[in-house]
Amino acid sequence: MRRNVPMSARPKPNQGDDLADRGQAAYRKRLASVLEPSHDGEFVAIEPDSGRYFLGSTASAALVAAHSSMANNLFYLTRVGRETAHTVRNYFEAPAFIALR
Repeated sequence: MRRNVPMSARPKPNQGDDLADRGQAAYRKRLASVLEPSHDGEFVAIEPDSGRYFLGSTASAALVAAHSSMANNLFYLTRVGRETAHTVRNYFEAPAFIALR
């Protein structure tokens, strides 16, 4: 379901990088020491300007909680106690050799 978002709440060009920087700073400075002891591995959506945060067992759950409370804001998503929210891995195993004929 798509909702109309006011122009003032839409990201400006390059605002995404600023959001990531502000979100990382908010997590490291204010939230890591509070959340890591008891919420390790959970997802957290952070609104960096207010410092409000929303936890969830999945990324979607954290973002749904955040959006339900602050519908016109943007959030930084990370995983408590981890460097990133998600990891991309390559599960393709190349053959040991390729026979050319």
